[in-house]
Amino acid sequence: MVDCLTKLYSLELKDLKTEQWFEKYGRFFGCRTRRLLRLEGPYLSCHTAPDSPALWVTNLRANPYRLETEEGTGRKILIIPLANGDERFVPDDSQVFFDQVVPKLCTAVDSNTQDFYELDRVLGEGAFARVYLARGRATGTEYAVKVVQKVPEELQFIAVESRIASTIFHPGIVRTYDIFEQQNELDIVMELMRGGELFDQIADRGRFSEKDASMVMRSIVQAISFLHLHHIVHRDLKPENVLCKDSSWPLVVKLSDFGLASATEDKINDGELIGTPGYVAPEVVMRKPYDFAVDMWAAGVILYIMLSGKMPFFGKTDRECLRKIATGRYAFPPRQWSTVSEDAQSLIRSLLQVDPAKRLTAVAALNHKWLCDPHTCCSEPLTNDLRELHSTKRKFRKAVNAVITLKKLSQLSQEE
Repeated sequence: MVDCLTKLYSLELKDLKTEQWFEKYGRFFGCRTRRLLRLEGPYLSCHTAPDSPALWVTNLRANPYRLETEEGTGRKILIIPLANGDERFVPDDSQVFFDQVVPKLCTAVDSNTQDFYELDRVLGEGAFARVYLARGRATGTEYAVKVVQKVPEELQFIAVESRIASTIFHPGIVRTYDIFEQQNELDIVMELMRGGELFDQIADRGRFSEKDASMVMRSIVQAISFLHLHHIVHRDLKPENVLCKDSSWPLVVKLSDFGLASATEDKINDGELIGTPGYVAPEVVMRKPYDFAVDMWAAGVILYIMLSGKMPFFGKTDRECLRKIATGRYAFPPRQWSTVSEDAQSLIRSLLQVDPAKRLTAVAALNHKWLCDPHTCCSEPLTNDLRELHSTKRKFRKAVNAVITLKKLSQLSQEE
């Protein structure tokens, strides 16, 4: 399920490392070349030299190796399945291969979460997933382990989350250390975010300034910019998916939850309205092709809430909420916005543009006056009551998916 381009394994798997030179059999004309295979945790990589970059990296748990016997010579051949076909290797030293390499290859394929991590209390749960506090058996380091059930209706999202989570590494994104695929579940070992949800930290602190908001927002947009640079659209940015490393200020925030993300270089036109009501962009509501701009719309919604404590688009029903989003109908009521700077409001207007072509990109947003240097923003606490931002009091809708039929969306647009 997973092909990764980064080293994800945690220190708990530090002993699961080895390397050996092999003779690689060419797929055509019988040519042979020397290659170094390096095992690090569950990931096997292929190199032309010890210090050369990997030609490929594969997760042996998702793509198990095979051993076959070569006809005529009786030599053992290591077969590695890759996306574009099998690659075949013969070890330089068979004794070393069977004594040192094969046992670790077996461990890489057959090990499970409990071999390396001790699961403790539940930190949170949803319809098909549960997050545990876990401790590494080798180091005692604490992690968060997300256990996702492989139910048919969630398999698509499980595959996406595991694939994307295993290929990205950025200080503004919750790090994934390891992925264990088992028969009925997928266990994702992640960085433990002790501070919990961003909005809970803001509500608990009791005071929040534009300077604080600018620093937080800059971190969020930097992470979004990284995703977009790597052709990844998050598609479900919302307060619940912005987590804090701890409770110390200034806050270190990171994006999480890539179950609805999409890796693409083109516009997405899958015919499905997916996301969370209140945060989906107008082009998604109207079933138009969309791209990275949907994440910037969601960022604008988050910023609006962060500064005012209110939703820009809110209705008694999802339908009413989506109708307002489709036309970009929102306001800056003086009661909440009279003391918020024009620069902050300008950024929100630039993000909440109904026309995605007019919406700021992540790079452009980072150059906006209010965001480019947070230290120039006002450090006086905002007068708005932000206590309602706490997850225990929040009235925002928390539906995971909003899938609306084309007929209903057509009626919605006609009513406008």
